[in-house]
Amino acid sequence: MGRPPARARRGDGKVYKRGRLWSIRWTEGGERCYSGGYLTEEAANQVRAVIALNLQAGRPGLERIRPERKTEPLPTFGALVGEWLDDRKAKGRRSVEDDRRRWNRHLAPLLAHRRPDASIDIGFLDRMITDLRSPPVGSLDPRGRTKKGLSPATTQRIVHLLSAFYVWLGKHHGILNNPVRTLKGDGDIRDLLRSTHDPKRVPFLKRKEDVAAVFQALPPSINIVYALGALAGLRPGEAVALEWDAVDFDAGLILVRRQLREGRLGIPKSGKEREVPIVPSLSAVLKAWRKKNPKAELVAPSLRKSQTGKTKFLNWRTIKNAMKKALKKCGLKPMTFYQAGRHTFASQWVLSGNSIYRLKEMMGHSSVQVTERYAHLTNQLTDSELARADIKLAS
Repeated sequence: MGRPPARARRGDGKVYKRGRLWSIRWTEGGERCYSGGYLTEEAANQVRAVIALNLQAGRPGLERIRPERKTEPLPTFGALVGEWLDDRKAKGRRSVEDDRRRWNRHLAPLLAHRRPDASIDIGFLDRMITDLRSPPVGSLDPRGRTKKGLSPATTQRIVHLLSAFYVWLGKHHGILNNPVRTLKGDGDIRDLLRSTHDPKRVPFLKRKEDVAAVFQALPPSINIVYALGALAGLRPGEAVALEWDAVDFDAGLILVRRQLREGRLGIPKSGKEREVPIVPSLSAVLKAWRKKNPKAELVAPSLRKSQTGKTKFLNWRTIKNAMKKALKKCGLKPMTFYQAGRHTFASQWVLSGNSIYRLKEMMGHSSVQVTERYAHLTNQLTDSELARADIKLAS
């Protein structure tokens, strides 16, 4: 058995670090006392020694003590955000660049000039979240464009980002109060952050012949991006950034190792590479396209050259406009490039009775729970099943 801890005697104390500052703990009159805010361990130990002398003389421990305390104000959010993001990057956080963009676009205008130890309470956060979801009329973003309301999911990411900032501030700058945690008990704010996404209502191409028709209606190169989404489940940014050396016809595999997002090349959203099988129809399309572009590095390059003569990535706006025209030409309802491509691939995969766990690996989802948004499709009855269940009530 271990020895029970000794009771702190009169004058005993302990110096310990809390955040980046030092604190003292001691017992006085049978009660535990604390003092904090010391810049160095040496300063805290000097005060601790004086406390012991005061207690031995029968005086209050902190009588006539003027400890060396932190006097300079804490820097603003704007001055600290660079240090915080660098720390996240050093720890291998794959979302650092996304975090930086969210901060600059949504949080910096509100917080850059404030200090973390200022009065940021639940009222401030309530107004912030409300404005993110429904910006005031006439408000502009940092680029001078009219602000649009954010989805609940995007707003949640921004709130979680601010909370992560406060956690870091507690570890490195002694800010122990995280106001974001007070939001948990506020029902009105939870309603603002509740997702309105209903996977059962997200459109996709239900007929395989419609997938072929859209492919035929799209212009060259853009139709290749679409084929990679509709037949292999690649994200649009992954398809645009795909290089020929990542396509192995002999093994029948595509190695997805990077994506283009907002003009920047990076790793896939999942944070790791993945292998995707090439179905026969996609293989035939890619081989024929390769013969037409034997020297290209990108599988789906822009057909317009840059001023320097180098191959450019396809422009996202061009892709979206082409999809809009193709759907209209095919007489199909409007939907996004993602819905007509990657989302259609996943939906058709599940409707065909294939494994949802295999789909998770092919899609690069972080967990099977994300993939299970398609599980409801397995409950849909086919026309033949409905016919077998039908009962004729009249001849």
